[in-house]
Amino acid sequence: MSEYQWPEVFTSPDFEYPGVLDPGVDTKTRLGMAIADGLCGWANCCAGSPIPEGFGKGMVKIGAVVGVSPTPDGLDAAANKHFPQAEEKSDGNE
Repeated sequence: MSEYQWPEVFTSPDFEYPGVLDPGVDTKTRLGMAIADGLCGWANCCAGSPIPEGFGKGMVKIGAVVGVSPTPDGLDAAANKHFPQAEEKSDGNE
């Protein structure tokens, strides 16, 4: 078993996005989940995890949900835009 955990959007055989695309999930939660999954994927890549075959398709799906290019910078900017309180807490000025 890999020591890295990959969000399901990268590993499901049909690239479904359970939870995030559920019609009962509110927009803010949907955005938060997708941004977190995308950043987790990039973090795994930077840490040296073997990249799953579905990485590109998963990132495309994340980009469509968030409405940004699913690059680390694009996802970070989206996180700061949609969750400004998290940025304030993480800058060391708590």
